Amino acid sequence: MFSQIANFFAECEYISHPAGKRDLERAESIPDPAPLPEAVAVASQQHETLLVALRRLPVSQRQLLTMALEGLTPREIAEVLGITDNNVAVRLTRARAALRELLAARRRP
Repeated sequence: MFSQIANFFAECEYISHPAGKRDLERAESIPDPAPLPEAVAVASQQHETLLVALRRLPVSQRQLLTMALEGLTPREIAEVLGITDNNVAVRLTRARAALRELLAARRRP
């Protein structure tokens, strides 16, 4: 408790000092790097929309897209699924098209 009071008075003295005021004014002019609450809300809503659309895809397409979103290369996906790299590319193209269609249908009234 004593240290909190001591810090409070030290801060008050610092603020009342002309150099301390300049420092605080300078600090107030620095923009906050945190995203705005509206941006966080929009991103959260977009994330939820994507998850809902992903869940509506067939399991095979969902599996491919999930692995791709997790950063696996087509070669790694091919090894996991036991198919060729070319087949992964074809299936990913079809899965992306299906996802795009689901997202577009969701936007339409």
